[in-house]
Amino acid sequence: DRDPRAPASPLQGAARRPRSRGERRGR
Repeated sequence: DRDPRAPASPLQGAARRPRSRGERRGR
């Protein structure tokens, strides 16, 4: 897990933290 304040890409954030099936695909 990377630091929440670290500049993580939207793809990585969604992949490791999929909030919704659509959000992971849209974001």
